[in-house]
Amino acid sequence: MKNLIVVLAALLILITSQTQSQTQSQTDFCGTVMDENIKQWLAQFLLTDNKKDFQNRANYYVPIKFHFVGDSDGTKHFRIEQLLIILCELNVQFANTGFTFYIWDDVNYVNNTNWNSGNSPSAMFYQNSVTDVVNVYIIGKSPGLCGYYSGWQGQGNVVLIKSCASPGDVTFAHELGHFFSLPHPFNDWDTNPEYVDGSNCTTAGDNFCDTPADYLDYRWNCPYTGSLTDPKGDTIKPDHTLYMSYSLDICATRFSNEQMTAMRGNLTLYRGYLLHTTPGDALVDTTTLLYPADLATGIQSNYVNFQ
Repeated sequence: MKNLIVVLAALLILITSQTQSQTQSQTDFCGTVMDENIKQWLAQFLLTDNKKDFQNRANYYVPIKFHFVGDSDGTKHFRIEQLLIILCELNVQFANTGFTFYIWDDVNYVNNTNWNSGNSPSAMFYQNSVTDVVNVYIIGKSPGLCGYYSGWQGQGNVVLIKSCASPGDVTFAHELGHFFSLPHPFNDWDTNPEYVDGSNCTTAGDNFCDTPADYLDYRWNCPYTGSLTDPKGDTIKPDHTLYMSYSLDICATRFSNEQMTAMRGNLTLYRGYLLHTTPGDALVDTTTLLYPADLATGIQSNYVNFQ
């Protein structure tokens, strides 16, 4: 029943958020440093025939344990209303992968000013993270960052900064992409650059051949109009639509097919511990709309109290 109410409430809130305008700082970055285990897994996966088993969409239900970190006096937590909105958007962003993310158990409210300011994340993870779920921490700030994935203690955690967890932001999708093995498309651009002609796409950059050469490790607006060239002298043409790029949020709309294949493989083969339940396990009742009644008149146009 709880999960059904959450879904219905999220849909109602999402409707009211459609006209909200969004701004994105051009100086907020991803702080993820991919851990070696994930990098080695992806390299091996891309070399095997296993990847063909994950090229088509399938349904996966992924539990997320949310941790709202506020100050020590119990203030400045992320709002549950905002969570429902960004969770709905996340599921739209991941729709083509087949992933459906849902809230696992209750939100954990953490009161620690130090952690809310981005300090001592290892201690925060150690004292709060739950096994066999995706742990997502929403904190007040971490200078210069919008979020990051940490491979702490194997299962890993995702951290989002509140200012980058608003309707229209793609930081959540970006960091979960890292969680499920995806590097930035500009990965190793300065030491092992991918060629624009794609001739080394399996061994350079992010090792995906359907993500073009990208050397832009800074926030950029779309479309790219610069003149950076690869070692052969060809001008790069980075794909601004990719969630894993550093293009501004308003530009990013998708994961590539090869990225989705890798994420499905990672969830199944590397993070199978997440597939232990489904949100349907808790849906044991139905809901009834109490207010406003169907076809009711005289309802305020700018405010409705749904029951």
